[in-house]
Amino acid sequence: MVYIYIITISTNFYSMRSKVVLLFTMLIFCSCSSETIVKSHEGKILYQKHCEACHGNMGQGFEDLYPPLSGADYFIASPLAAACYMRNGLQGKIRVNQKEYEMEMPAFPQLSAIEITNILNYIGNQWGNRLGYISPAQVNEKLKTCQN
Repeated sequence: MVYIYIITISTNFYSMRSKVVLLFTMLIFCSCSSETIVKSHEGKILYQKHCEACHGNMGQGFEDLYPPLSGADYFIASPLAAACYMRNGLQGKIRVNQKEYEMEMPAFPQLSAIEITNILNYIGNQWGNRLGYISPAQVNEKLKTCQN
């Protein structure tokens, strides 16, 4: 939700340059913060719906069955690879933080590239993970190279 604020500024006190800088700053703040909130919120909702049951509400994984996503060397080393796992599933052994996991990950072919991007951005910037922003273009390119 974007809120628009109207500010009346006394012409006697502020110069025209100050008004322009203030207006520009407000526009950037409003446009950036609302977009970030929407994407983060959508990523969280999608994570809760598709990932949380196995990987946990804090990305901690589940015992010896499902690997963690919080601080996971496997994810941090190649976060875009997870786009392929979400789209096509994952079978076989994987090693995460010096521990092996072999539980099959189901495919989610119904997820769009944008939804996968939002999930990756949520996981990549939660629970101590600090991977920065992954763009939809990066995810689209990676999905083209996934092996089924």
